[in-house]
Amino acid sequence: VPWSYHKDAVKLIKGLKKEGWCILALEEDQRAVEIGQDSSAGENRHTILIVGNEVTGVDPGLLDLCDQIYFIPMLGEKKSFNVAVAFGIAAYAMR
Repeated sequence: VPWSYHKDAVKLIKGLKKEGWCILALEEDQRAVEIGQDSSAGENRHTILIVGNEVTGVDPGLLDLCDQIYFIPMLGEKKSFNVAVAFGIAAYAMR
């Protein structure tokens, strides 16, 4: 899987949006919709899924650039999954 490091994620995402990429994120946010409820966001477009860590989440500047923000509904008292687990759930839901 190709990957690269970018010091300024906001600058990177702004550039990719200009190129037509669909920007999605997983985060607890007032703008978020339940994963799987709206599957059209990335259809027929190159898509980026942004996930944050369990403590600080996704940078608010990145969330402001997203075409859609999703949350994964959870039962119980925990508020987040491990980031790898969350990505797996989201990737499956978005297939």
